[in-house]
Amino acid sequence: MSKEQLKEDAQRLLLANELNDSKAVLDIYNGFLFKVINEHTNPVVSQLRGEAKLVLQMVFTKLLNLRQLLNGLNYADGPNGLHNFIDPTIIASGVRNIVELASTFHTVYRSEYSEEQRDMLYKMWVIAGLKYRQRFVDQNSSPENIAKAATEAAEIDSTIQSIHQSQPYLALTEAKKALINRVIGDKDYRIKLVNGDAIKVHWQEIIQFMGFKPDLTGSLYTYLSLYAHPSNVSVFQYRNLFTAGADDHIKMAMFNVKTLTAIVSKFISDYIKLFPEVMAIFESLPILDQVVINWMLKLTTTGADTINDAMNELND
Repeated sequence: MSKEQLKEDAQRLLLANELNDSKAVLDIYNGFLFKVINEHTNPVVSQLRGEAKLVLQMVFTKLLNLRQLLNGLNYADGPNGLHNFIDPTIIASGVRNIVELASTFHTVYRSEYSEEQRDMLYKMWVIAGLKYRQRFVDQNSSPENIAKAATEAAEIDSTIQSIHQSQPYLALTEAKKALINRVIGDKDYRIKLVNGDAIKVHWQEIIQFMGFKPDLTGSLYTYLSLYAHPSNVSVFQYRNLFTAGADDHIKMAMFNVKTLTAIVSKFISDYIKLFPEVMAIFESLPILDQVVINWMLKLTTTGADTINDAMNELND
């Protein structure tokens, strides 16, 4: 492929002005993620890293589902059926789910963290999930579930004690230790560690800390939440999307996909930083695929980082 053709194809996919281009872009991301699932089979050294690999698998299946939605839904009921119907609000809800996965991955597995810091945040993540699952058990539960809840309650207590004895926790001020304890009590784990400090963050703040440009992500999570929750805004906007003869629903679906690819590009970058051996898998992709993923990352992050030097192929 010539440089001119490479640049033309990459720009077309990044702009994604046609629905088929949006589909082709998602195919690139799904192709890479599936390749990692099949080829990144090195034994993991810890449960923490093993579950990092599972997060990638979850991103893949969710992304694959959204790709299928771009083909449209069909419902046959005589002359009143639906044909190749695309609902962008379902896509927006799915995008939010992937944003939360990628944000969680960045929160727990950030490359600049020490293994001890990652371990503390991972344990907070574990505790949050187990605490929520305790709600499912009451006096009407089966003996097996009651016994399992008791085992997990003991695991919660021992994991909290482990956090209290960890170096990152002991290095904090008493006020910040109290913050960690409150976050754990609230069944949460969204903490940013920086310069010996601990800061509680919301989903939207995590997106910003991931390094995205404010004009891309200034209110991204709020926007996606409008469709993940039954807000009144989502209802009247849904009505306006499907004006007869208009294609606003298609345009919105394509916009949501474009936002999604920026998030997944950052996730891929974070994943490769955690598992440097995956770089070889990335570099085995067709050069166009490497350029598209890198270029999206460069366009949407403040540091203009790239995963590798594939974009040099565009230089004259």
